[in-house]
Amino acid sequence: MLYGVEIDEQYLRVMEEYKDKEVITQADMAKVALQRKNVYQDQAEKRQAELKAEYGVGVCVLVRVYNATGGPITAKIEESFRGHFGAHTREKRIGNGQWTVFIHTKSAGAAVGSAGCIVYGTTDNLDIFSGWQNPWNRSWDSQVLVEVRQSGHWWKNGSKDYMLHLLDTHNGQNSDSSYGDVKAHGSTGNETTAYVEYVYSR
Repeated sequence: MLYGVEIDEQYLRVMEEYKDKEVITQADMAKVALQRKNVYQDQAEKRQAELKAEYGVGVCVLVRVYNATGGPITAKIEESFRGHFGAHTREKRIGNGQWTVFIHTKSAGAAVGSAGCIVYGTTDNLDIFSGWQNPWNRSWDSQVLVEVRQSGHWWKNGSKDYMLHLLDTHNGQNSDSSYGDVKAHGSTGNETTAYVEYVYSR
């Protein structure tokens, strides 16, 4: 499910700042989307709470993603290193200025946590790796990792084993990356239920 209104050229044309601008750029649309990040954030957070209530007790990761890249992004890869995605289908396309939310959980009966990733492609031929790791053994901390690279980097250059190794050893609840004009930020809590946020901008 998506939350928020897609911010495109038509959206900006009704704004005083942009209505007479000769050319509206991707940077313009990204700027407005980032300014409006908080407008629908409460709806995304509410959906996270609903998914948690559906799942119940156990190691899980509740992810919310916000796109402020100035154009739509498309999910290209979904990977579960440990555990699995929830039953609800993830959105393949996220418009500029929109949130999406999903859950990833440990596997039933397994003494391992939740570790996985989604790779989103941008309109300027870049890929954004967004990974998480929430361990079953609470002597270890939750991790989050973002990387922005050229399209096709995963799994050609960044292998599955290597990216899981990075998630296991990153040792951080915050992660930042940029390539060209695109930036990515990830953050996570450090509880059995980890609330993760990814924001992509320009």
